[in-house]
Amino acid sequence: MTRHLTRRQLVGLTGAAGAALLLGRGRLPGLPGAVPAADAAVACVLTPEKTEGPYFVDERLLRGDIRTDPSDGSVSGGVPLRLRLVVLATDAGCAPVVGALVDVWHADAAGRYSDEAANGTVGRRFLRGYQVTDADGAVEFTTVYPGWYRGRTVHIHFKVRTLDGSTVTSAFTSQIFFEEAVTDAVMARSPYATRGTPDTRNADDGIHGSDGSSLTIDLDADGAGYSGTFTVGVTGVPASHVGGAGGGSGTGTSLGTITSVAAARTAPGARVVRVGVRLGATTVVDASVRRAGRVLGHRRRVVAAGDRVIGVPVRASAAAGAANAVVRFERSGRTQTLRRGVRIPRRVAS
Repeated sequence: MTRHLTRRQLVGLTGAAGAALLLGRGRLPGLPGAVPAADAAVACVLTPEKTEGPYFVDERLLRGDIRTDPSDGSVSGGVPLRLRLVVLATDAGCAPVVGALVDVWHADAAGRYSDEAANGTVGRRFLRGYQVTDADGAVEFTTVYPGWYRGRTVHIHFKVRTLDGSTVTSAFTSQIFFEEAVTDAVMARSPYATRGTPDTRNADDGIHGSDGSSLTIDLDADGAGYSGTFTVGVTGVPASHVGGAGGGSGTGTSLGTITSVAAARTAPGARVVRVGVRLGATTVVDASVRRAGRVLGHRRRVVAAGDRVIGVPVRASAAAGAANAVVRFERSGRTQTLRRGVRIPRRVAS
């Protein structure tokens, strides 16, 4: 697995249902203008690699709920976070990576890593664990929102490895970042609030860097906490771990791609995000515009095969600035979710 560049992550999987409206090719009813030109969007792309850092410990703790410290049974406090990772082989038609070990580890609400002398936690093993990817290339962890420590923005580490017996045959390491607005909301809650504001933001974090935005996960409110799905695109995985090549039953076939995303003012006081998609068959397309877990606009349609555009009206109350277009494709009981950045223009009063 090598260095990567990405512009999308999955944010979740849901069931398939839909409305019964087909959109025509090239133009969206009621909206002026043609489909914007495609700008190199693909179904899945390589993910940026980031440093392992000093705090990885190969504990080999196979578990989904990593909040508990097996040394004493204590549970790490914090805002609940349900994290799903989906690993895809970008050099094998975006097939799922099956039977891979996916480790995650991160700081607790007090900014400490477990089993680290520097943190005074030797022998403890909270907020660490691994899962093995299933036929869809997926793993899921129950944890808490990470805390901060000096010099770093809030983040989660993860590592993907394939093994032949005890021999590591491929390895990839990176980090997941969070939108600042979500982090600010979490840090105002207990038990984080006693530590004050993080001293480093995403833009000031040297590891986050210029490509860190492509490693930022979209989170949705989930009870008292959050949940989200993050897609990891890797390469160089042995064929035995590629779905459909003897390693599992998943096919990894793309349901659709995003070809373009553009925001515009359509009338005084009105704005729309036009999302270009490319489909191989009639598909339910659920498109939304989101910022910091809030939905700024939403449209769901059944869309015919081909190159299409879906217009997502933006709420009048939405402030100008960066947001994300999140598109979920649903077909034949399968789902695929892609994400692209977009900038919402300032609203002009009528």
